[in-house]
Amino acid sequence: MRHVRLRLVLFGMASALAIVSTATAADAEVIQVTDPRGDEPEARGDILRFRFQHGDWVVLTLRPRRPANPFTSSAWQGGVTRVEWQIDTNGRGSVSGWEYWGYMDAANGRLRAKVIRNGGVVTCTARASFPNASAYQIRFRRSCIGNPARIKIYGWLLYDTDLSNRGAETFDRFPDRGWSSPVDYG
Repeated sequence: MRHVRLRLVLFGMASALAIVSTATAADAEVIQVTDPRGDEPEARGDILRFRFQHGDWVVLTLRPRRPANPFTSSAWQGGVTRVEWQIDTNGRGSVSGWEYWGYMDAANGRLRAKVIRNGGVVTCTARASFPNASAYQIRFRRSCIGNPARIKIYGWLLYDTDLSNRGAETFDRFPDRGWSSPVDYG
């Protein structure tokens, strides 16, 4: 009887831990913004939606109208195609007020992403991916940017349309009018 009670108690504790750890991930605050279709004529450089999550992990997901595979596309592998973003952690909300900058690009068949403190110090390597072959995603731990209570983001997708002609890149911002709404730590 004693072993049965002990097993029930241990099972109950394990279930409670599973619920708590699930709640932590699900509680991250998220904003999703739709970007006007065709505001950038080149479909591979035209952002349709972006999603920004602020939890234990900061996750940025961009969905272009026609995504190019960054693992195989010459625009990603040999060009200047990249996603860049700035993060405001102190509420200034001006281009000069950003504290962190980051990018996602590709080379040698691999994606790479970094988060850099204003002044040039790399604070962490981010995880870059191409989920479902339909979006570009960057993930990094919230501690990489000092565990802020609230953040805003501003960024862009630069897509190289002609590798032989520097300056032939498309440029679509997210959000279009500057900084995102503040996203609190969830």
